[in-house]
Amino acid sequence: NFRLRKIDTAGVITTVAGDGIAGTAGDGGLATLAQLYDVHGMAFCGGNLYLSDWFKNAIRMIDSCGIIHTVAGNSNPSDSGDGGTALLAGINGPFGMVFDGAGNLLVGEYYGDRVREIAHDCAPTPTPGCGSVNTPAPTPTNTPSPTPTPSPTKTPTTTVTNTATRTPT
Repeated sequence: NFRLRKIDTAGVITTVAGDGIAGTAGDGGLATLAQLYDVHGMAFCGGNLYLSDWFKNAIRMIDSCGIIHTVAGNSNPSDSGDGGTALLAGINGPFGMVFDGAGNLLVGEYYGDRVREIAHDCAPTPTPGCGSVNTPAPTPTNTPSPTPTPSPTKTPTTTVTNTATRTPT
């Protein structure tokens, strides 16, 4: 039904992503209001959930605030983009995926007949107003707080490479 659900230890079912409509819309909004079409793989990293969305030919991430983002794939089923920016790369039928020990995301392409490596930093990145991965957002108080020191913006350095491994016959 075009939704991703979880069952907690008490047996309660909760929708994590998907509004029940097949599609690809919703990036930048709540994952529960986004459209999904054919999720085939999931992986966790740095407190975020990554999904391989087959129909969108993309990898999407649900951050710790419940916001969904496309992090790889330009929605065109192609083999383009090796060595370039992940959002500009073509991904051809993303299927299973896993993070390796270095934090790179390995994605199996069903139609591309290969494994793509997406260089990635799995470090948790707190979202303003949302709290960090293991810390809830702060409760508002009437006490003034010191002016925060701005931190440098983390620029994505995600690239896609072809890391197909073949066993000689």
